[in-house]
Amino acid sequence: DLLSLPWVENHYALIVWKLACMGRSFPDTLGGLYMNKLRVLKQLQSRYATEIASGVRPIFRKVAEKDDEATRYMVVVVTRVIDLGEDFVPPPPAAAGGDAEEMDEKIANMIVASFATIEVTDGWYVFRAKLDAKLTEHLAMGRIFPGLKLKICGARLQGVTEACPPLELPESAFLALSVNGRRRAKWNARLGLR
Repeated sequence: DLLSLPWVENHYALIVWKLACMGRSFPDTLGGLYMNKLRVLKQLQSRYATEIASGVRPIFRKVAEKDDEATRYMVVVVTRVIDLGEDFVPPPPAAAGGDAEEMDEKIANMIVASFATIEVTDGWYVFRAKLDAKLTEHLAMGRIFPGLKLKICGARLQGVTEACPPLELPESAFLALSVNGRRRAKWNARLGLR
């Protein structure tokens, strides 16, 4: 039972997305010829041989399974914008005698809810990512968009405490990205660890 339907659906979707992007990027040379059933099946077979048969795990799988850190230097690509966040208004200062730790947690949760959420991939699996205030501003100004490759480091996996397969991450799980740990990558940069 090494191969599951969710695994096939995940990789099929990412392969089709990748091939469609290649076709759009090079319409004169690749056009409608690049994405076809045979190429999709060959790439799916290659992924099976690499990940399942050979046991070579991509970085997002290692991070989800707690065998590696999200802080590592890697290249990812933005697959979609989930939401632009809400306007954040800080709460009033804590009253004297209040629980400062509880107030700090409430403020942190409000801040996280106020920033944008995107989806990024290492080419193998997809993670939701929360952007900090400055990155949310870059997203709103159109500097971050689907198809953009980013070099990231210092990310943190939040919203999950136990190791689990990447396709079984809870809805609360996300990568926290900050402007200091992100740079634009070249269009032809290879995804994954650097």
